[in-house]
Amino acid sequence: MARDASDFADLVAAVYEAGFDAALWPAFLARFQTTIGGYGTGLLISDTNSAANSVTITTLPPEYGRSYNEYYSSRNPWLEREGRSFLLGNEAGVGESVLSVSDLKRTEFYQDWLRPQGALHAIGTTVMRMPSFFVLLSSLRAAARGPFTQREVRLVTKLRPHLRRAVEAQRRNAAELQARDANLAALDRLPYGWIVADAAGRVLHANSAARRAIHRGEVNLRNPDTSGLIAQVARSGLGGDLAVRRREGRPLWMSALPLRAPAGTPFSAGTLVGIVISDPDRAPVADPERIRRFWKLTPAESDLAAELARGLDLARAAARLGITRTTARNQLRSILSKTGAHRQSELLRLLLAAPPQFRLD
Repeated sequence: MARDASDFADLVAAVYEAGFDAALWPAFLARFQTTIGGYGTGLLISDTNSAANSVTITTLPPEYGRSYNEYYSSRNPWLEREGRSFLLGNEAGVGESVLSVSDLKRTEFYQDWLRPQGALHAIGTTVMRMPSFFVLLSSLRAAARGPFTQREVRLVTKLRPHLRRAVEAQRRNAAELQARDANLAALDRLPYGWIVADAAGRVLHANSAARRAIHRGEVNLRNPDTSGLIAQVARSGLGGDLAVRRREGRPLWMSALPLRAPAGTPFSAGTLVGIVISDPDRAPVADPERIRRFWKLTPAESDLAAELARGLDLARAAARLGITRTTARNQLRSILSKTGAHRQSELLRLLLAAPPQFRLD
């Protein structure tokens, strides 16, 4: 009994380690396989909404894993036999509960896939089952070892809720990481610099615009004025602004705001500081094609709208486009009508408020 308890404790520890780090699932499967005396242990993760999220992690030799996925999975009599499956219950089960050994030996699945591996018996359980997502754990056993016993069935049944919690935690973590990466990708498209720093001025994240400014030497968080602003914002919890002088051009505009950790969050880095950096000398350049599609303008009208969005007046925009002022005025009237704007200043506001379509020159 002491040995059983020790084996189970080790398996539970391996489950939660894998739940924390997906790269450790193979290590759990290997430990699980050794404990129950199995072979060809597998964790099947299936997401019917996304083929990319459907994965089989297995200890099978690669050629057998590949042939199973490509052909024999649809001929596995243990998965579905007259509406029954030992994997689909709330407890662990064995293959003999669905199909006798003599009947199994008459199947293509046994003759062409199990028999060459020396396998005959199976044990498994459904870890999680949802309308579009399910996870199965199963293991084979060699004919020479005999069938799986009730001892092993009880062990797998006891392990099932731990596996479920580990999978649920990993799914939540994966979703949070995916959302974080999507947010970071979106920040890289902003025309403004964005930096997240700790109270000591260490950069924890910088988007592409901020990295360029740091590389050019225009932004230095160790600068006394900048580091002083960061420390003040982190300490007080209040935002602050700073004009950062540079060798050429007007100063950069820097706004810092506190990013507080949620209340009661252990091991947090405390209040972080978000820094927005804008360059008044770098004009936004609108994408005429995106303006055309969004506002349903003609190509000529979208070209004019893009020039006006740069801050040019109508005469300068017409000169850049090589059209007469009369043509430009006629096009502007059409643009105002299509966008619902009443004047050029309102048009600029609408263009800036539309879905992101600007880049910096």
